[in-house]
Amino acid sequence: MGRKRLRLPRNSLPSYADIFYNNCFKNGILPAELSEAQIEELFQRTEKEEGYSLTVDLPNQTVTDNHGLKYKFEIAPSRKEVLLKASTT
Repeated sequence: MGRKRLRLPRNSLPSYADIFYNNCFKNGILPAELSEAQIEELFQRTEKEEGYSLTVDLPNQTVTDNHGLKYKFEIAPSRKEVLLKASTT
């Protein structure tokens, strides 16, 4: 008896990115989404400066560094509220 493949249309399966994104909220992790260009800029900055760090500000929905970089990110108000409440308990 041979193996049989289960074939499902691609669009019927959630992507791993969607699963990861949703699981982050379930575990109290903020998955801030940035553009590819913004992420590339962050990688360049980390290569140039040892100990480079970022600050993620959930109430203001920003990612900043000590050199003037400031990126905004979007988050659904309901998810933001859940994460803020979890961080104070």
